[in-house]
Amino acid sequence: MRKLYVFIGKPGCGKTTILKSLGVKYYDVLHYIKRYFDHDGWMDEANTIKAYQDSFRELKEVQEEKVFLELGTNHAEFVMKNLQELSSSA
Repeated sequence: MRKLYVFIGKPGCGKTTILKSLGVKYYDVLHYIKRYFDHDGWMDEANTIKAYQDSFRELKEVQEEKVFLELGTNHAEFVMKNLQELSSSA
């Protein structure tokens, strides 16, 4: 049975630092968000949702026994719904 470990918090609160100190492979929603940045490093809310959708779609395919996920605090209802689906598909 796959286990999902989720680190959620505001930028700079230490999520990445903790995950790096654990020495585990982790999935960071920022990786997906960066795909939608414009030339000035900004993006609109619609693209933020697209980035989160991309991340959850790809995470559903991950077959690792332990999955570590780093998320921001945006779109709490959307994130919780997708976390529930992701954990039940384990």
